[in-house]
Amino acid sequence: MEAFFKRASENQKPVELIYLSKEKEWSQRAVKILQNAEGFILAYCLERRQVRKFLKQNIYSALYLKSRKRRIGA
Repeated sequence: MEAFFKRASENQKPVELIYLSKEKEWSQRAVKILQNAEGFILAYCLERRQVRKFLKQNIYSALYLKSRKRRIGA
């Protein structure tokens, strides 16, 4: 996953993270990774429009977003 974070920060593609929050609840965010540091990533949250810090040990999934628009229904 480390190589994925490095590529995502270099090319600034939006990423979807699934992680365990501080409150021990599952959460999902669409972000752009700003900094790939030791033990955490610093990312801009596309929904909240704020910079957020995510502990790498709490990230369970990270994928490139195919589209920023979400469809509801078929």
